[in-house]
Amino acid sequence: MTDLRHVTEDQWREALFRFLRHAMAQRRVDYSDIAQPPSFAGEPKERVALGNKVRRSMYDPGFFLALLAAIGLPGVTLEEVAKFLPEKRADTEAGDS
Repeated sequence: MTDLRHVTEDQWREALFRFLRHAMAQRRVDYSDIAQPPSFAGEPKERVALGNKVRRSMYDPGFFLALLAAIGLPGVTLEEVAKFLPEKRADTEAGDS
């Protein structure tokens, strides 16, 4: 497994997006399902706005936890999210010499 200490913030954002989309697909949940109360912490969200926010993966921990609850995920480990890290390209692994 990749040394997770060297994963960039952008790589974590991409992994979070992929992880959340995978979790939603497994549960057959889409943004429309979780955008309205009581699914999303009692605060209605527009489906498109919610999708855009998830895609950017730039949100505070409270939003992330509310999203996990709305999707129906009781807990998530770092290893589960790390499985969705983007693959490094061969030319970046070898270094730019």
